[in-house]
Amino acid sequence: YTSEAAEIYKYNPWINYTLPLHRMREVGFQNRVFDLLDERALLPSEAKEFCVILFGIDRFDGVPDPEENPDKFLTCVKDMVDAEQTSWHPIKKVQAQLLDINKMRKTYGEARTCTIL
Repeated sequence: YTSEAAEIYKYNPWINYTLPLHRMREVGFQNRVFDLLDERALLPSEAKEFCVILFGIDRFDGVPDPEENPDKFLTCVKDMVDAEQTSWHPIKKVQAQLLDINKMRKTYGEARTCTIL
């Protein structure tokens, strides 16, 4: 469990890889985002999909796309994270929130624009 948590932390350090998340992966929860957690950093759309799994689709009504409005998306996710109890963080070895919003802001916090030269 902790070695897998370390792999996930390497690519997605904003995720607290809790024991329930580990159990879901262990029993074969079928979702491609779960397969990607320890393979590479999640794209903004995949991060949203992961958050929908964590918090439920109903809580995402009106939440903007993270690629179009990352600040508002992260503000909405922060409200969801703050409403949840903390869980053991196997890397930091302390109780922590499910998602580290500050690390998410560093990863997804700037609007991405397309420039055509």
